Order: sequence, then structure tokens, then C-alpha cells
Amino acid sequence: MSGTWKLEIKDSTKESKVIANVRFEHDIAQSCISGDWRVVTLVSIDASDEKLFPIEQPLSYQIEGEDITIGRNQRCDSYLHLNGKLDTSNITGDYYAFGLKHNKLYGHFTLRLID
Repeated sequence: MSGTWKLEIKDSTKESKVIANVRFEHDIAQSCISGDWRVVTLVSIDASDEKLFPIEQPLSYQIEGEDITIGRNQRCDSYLHLNGKLDTSNITGDYYAFGLKHNKLYGHFTLRLID
């Protein structure tokens, strides 16, 4: 996934809460969860709601088949994930939190290739 992508995260009422530009790097990311996690670089932030999604914390991504997962994976047993289907320029999916004793849908997200 090359280029810069606009990430928008909406809460469960479909209100836009986080808007940021990100890049997907090939560098290996630190993670408390198994998988082939790579670094997500934050380019800029247009809107931020740290209570809904901590956009300024380290993020990583993983691609498995046609699925992409982007998440906060360095905070063990308190994971926040964006899960969607790969596409060349537009990706949509769900945003949820999970850990040892919980799994909750928080909203939805979109990624749009901007350059």
C-alpha cells in the first residue's frame, strides 16, 4: 500500500471523529499480538478525538489475503482495530476494541488514497 491515505473514523452514530493522513511502511512494528505487523506513519491530523481513537499513539497494520487490519497493538490486551477489505483506492470497514474479556464495535472507518 503505497502513497498517502486519508483515514476517517466515525463513531457508532456515524459522526466523524478522527481524520488523519497516514502512510503504510514496510518496517516491522512492535506488537503484543501475533502477526506480521508493519508501521503506520502519521503524516498529519485534521481532526482528533483521543477518547474514541488514539490516533497519536503508535499504530501498525497487517494484510492477510484481501483483509487489512490497522490498530493499536502495543498496549497488550487493550487492542483497537480497524478491519476492512483491501482496495486500490478506497477501503471501508469496522472499528472495534477487544481484549481478554471484551469485544465491542465502536464505529466505522474509511481510507481513501490521496497521492
